[in-house]
This record gives sequence, C-alpha cells and structure tokens, in this order.
Amino acid sequence: MDDVTQGREARSGSTDSVRMGYLRSWTEENRQSRKCIATLLGCVIRNRTNRRSLISLLSASSRRQRRRDTEANRV
Repeated sequence: MDDVTQGREARSGSTDSVRMGYLRSWTEENRQSRKCIATLLGCVIRNRTNRRSLISLLSASSRRQRRRDTEANRV
C-alpha cells in the first residue's frame, strides 16, 4: 500500500466501517420504502374502486408524459 492510500484511510477512518454504515442506512431506507409501497398496494387492492381510479390516473399521467416527450422530440 502506498503513502497516498494510507493517508486517505487515516483521514476517513476505516473505509470498511464507513462503507458498512452507509450500506446499513441504505438497506434500512430501502426496507422502509418497500414497506410503504406494500401498504399502498394492499390498500389499493383491497378497495377495487380505488384501484380502478388509481390505474386510470396513472395511465392518464403516463399518457400526458409520453405526449410531452414526443412534443419535446419534435422541436
């Protein structure tokens, strides 16, 4: 290991522990968002009328987005 690498590791502490801390917080965030998505999907599936309105809302918004994209490409 050269001096530059040693100096960098000395400044940042153990790179492995920093990396693990970041990874741990990222997986926790991931778990929270997965739980949130699952809850939302559960609510939508339980309530059929909401599911239909949500699907139509999503498809309408994606249609609008596609239209915007094609108009932007045309210019």
